[in-house]
Amino acid sequence: YFAGVAIGRFLSGVFAKKLSAWNLIHIGLLTLGAAIALLMLPIKGQAVGAVALLLTGLGIAPIYPNLTYLTPIHFGRERSAQMISAQMALTYLGILVAPIVFGLLAGKIGSGIFAPYLLVLYAVLLFGTLLLMRSVKR
Repeated sequence: YFAGVAIGRFLSGVFAKKLSAWNLIHIGLLTLGAAIALLMLPIKGQAVGAVALLLTGLGIAPIYPNLTYLTPIHFGRERSAQMISAQMALTYLGILVAPIVFGLLAGKIGSGIFAPYLLVLYAVLLFGTLLLMRSVKR
């Protein structure tokens, strides 16, 4: 996963001049969706899990930095500091809460809940991104 994030951040930097921030976000979302789809397949094995986690890192990598980069454009320079602070606070809250929630669910249901759990989080990310895109178009 962390190798995927590192590679994904590097590639995002390389392609930042060629692709828009929104294009990088869309590529990240598609890659993340592919990773979760791979995890949901009935294929088992360490290699499949490793590839899925690598793709998860690759997919996540361009999303957060590009959303932060777009904040002054979407919300104005005068509000960008507060908005970026809120983004960071909510990100850290998610980093804190998501593993705890997964651990509680896995303790009751089993670790097989991992892929559906990621799918729910992915759906929340997609929904939030679509809401942002919709509000930006106005």
